[in-house]
Amino acid sequence: MKTILVPTDFSDASRNASRYAVNLAKSLNYRVLLFHVFNTPMLVGGEFPAMEMADLLGLEQDHKKRLEEEAELLRKGTDVVIGCQATSGFTVDEIADIEEKEKPALIVMGLSPSGRIGEFVFGSISTDVVKNTQTPVIIVPEASHFKEIKKIAFASDLKMECEMRIHEPLKDMIDAFGSQIAILNVVKEQSDRIGKDDGVSGRRIEKYFENMEHVYHFLENNDVIEGISEFIVNQHVDMVTMIPQKHNLIERIFKESNTKKMAFHVDIPLLTLPAIPCD
Repeated sequence: MKTILVPTDFSDASRNASRYAVNLAKSLNYRVLLFHVFNTPMLVGGEFPAMEMADLLGLEQDHKKRLEEEAELLRKGTDVVIGCQATSGFTVDEIADIEEKEKPALIVMGLSPSGRIGEFVFGSISTDVVKNTQTPVIIVPEASHFKEIKKIAFASDLKMECEMRIHEPLKDMIDAFGSQIAILNVVKEQSDRIGKDDGVSGRRIEKYFENMEHVYHFLENNDVIEGISEFIVNQHVDMVTMIPQKHNLIERIFKESNTKKMAFHVDIPLLTLPAIPCD
């Protein structure tokens, strides 16, 4: 049975993501693994009394008990298999470790509304996970609630430098919900558009979606995020999917990625699909 990994910090946003993951798992016949990372106190020698090992074990047990209570609430009214694990450490590192061990098909994470502290804490963890994983990730805004995924917008500049990997969760969603793929390219001018027959990139896109119902949309807008948001509203899109592009160091420092801005400002789930690394 395929697994959805759900990192949680017990915030409203992560609880909402957990509920979303359970509903999705029911539709796809997946299992769910709740995962919580907690911090142990950092003690400076000589300044504080040493913490007894029993206290550390008690702290771990408290976090595991709280996580099990979360899992028990999610199990009510569903037959989805829900497991849970808790560990101490640095969140992004521990998520990477459990991803390596469990090999989940999908990671689901929550995100608080723009302007709240959660955006910069758990939100930044979500986008850090996206940048460092080869597993598809669904980022679920706190205002987003589960519904059948009938229309998926694949937002891209259609300039594919590498081959695209077909990810099973996307195929499973299409099979479960009969989803249609809207391939969206936001351009400043129609002359900038790249179609399915335009060079290597177009052929890669077509090969990826050849067995899925899909249609191309070209939208003129000077602001990519504004254009995608407009399309989502007008076309009643249920999920946006993107392949996060690798930016060089200067771009990472001075410019937010479109994936991050999408995650923070669109109130429907965002599915990120890792690309095959270029040689």
